[in-house]
Amino acid sequence: MAKSFAGEYGVFLGISWSITFCLMAYGMAHISTIPMLAGIFLYFLLPVIACYLSWRFKQHLPYGDNVSYPIAFMFVFLMFTNSCLITAAVEFCYFKFIDQGLLLATLKEITTSPEIAGQYRQMGMSKILDSMNQSLDLLAGMSPFDLVIYLFSNNLLTSLILCLPTAYIAHRKSRKIR
Repeated sequence: MAKSFAGEYGVFLGISWSITFCLMAYGMAHISTIPMLAGIFLYFLLPVIACYLSWRFKQHLPYGDNVSYPIAFMFVFLMFTNSCLITAAVEFCYFKFIDQGLLLATLKEITTSPEIAGQYRQMGMSKILDSMNQSLDLLAGMSPFDLVIYLFSNNLLTSLILCLPTAYIAHRKSRKIR
């Protein structure tokens, strides 16, 4: 039962993550404020969505059933893993067919602009700007597949961290839905 709910809720969470990625990528690549702000808002709403889905899982159990923490953790981990896989597929399509290097080129252009470089120098953070430019150069040299694997591993690590508190919500005693 937990596996089927994890798949179903993982698809919903993956679509939410994909929409967030698309909004933020479009906002950054085209330097557009409204999609970027919508993406940031949805980004901070994603853990709340995951907690809600975990709560919904608990509500579908028969009255009085308890879910142990390890089972709740596996449910949440499977849900996050499914969402990471869906997001990785969307990211691959974006980087392979749509982006053509525009996102990273725009970020590189922003970080190398004289205004930004001057602000970082004025704050005494020129080494951070240099390392940021080196990281962008490294990412720009990656193929779309390598870039998606890098993002997938970051998403999976973030999911593993989010699993701990989210599983706590799913493991408590269930109630009947009316």
